[in-house]
Amino acid sequence: SAYMHSPFFEFYMDEIRHLLERKHSFMLELNLEILDFLLGTLEIRGDYKLSNAFIETAPELLNDFREIIHPKKKPEEDSHYLSEPYPQVFSDRFGFTANLSIMDLIFNEGPNALIILEKCLKGIS
Repeated sequence: SAYMHSPFFEFYMDEIRHLLERKHSFMLELNLEILDFLLGTLEIRGDYKLSNAFIETAPELLNDFREIIHPKKKPEEDSHYLSEPYPQVFSDRFGFTANLSIMDLIFNEGPNALIILEKCLKGIS
């Protein structure tokens, strides 16, 4: 309900509702649709392939970012990621809350979300 007060929620709510209400046979189907939605919203050309087995180490020609941002790493320990503050729904009362989600960023920044995200990911080549 808090996101209904964010500046860009109304622009994305119908598509997100459609994604979540649609019947999916497998969680992977939902995850891939969400990934496609995020890449499209951020205007990122995302080429990815699914594998049939876990790939221990990525081939040298591929960028392997699986461990760049890790849920068990504290943000200050991650040399590749630094939260870039942006206005949030309750930031006037509680200040900026880092590391929420890409949806928080999109709902609050809309078309500027990619610019903010790029600032956070400086140092990744």
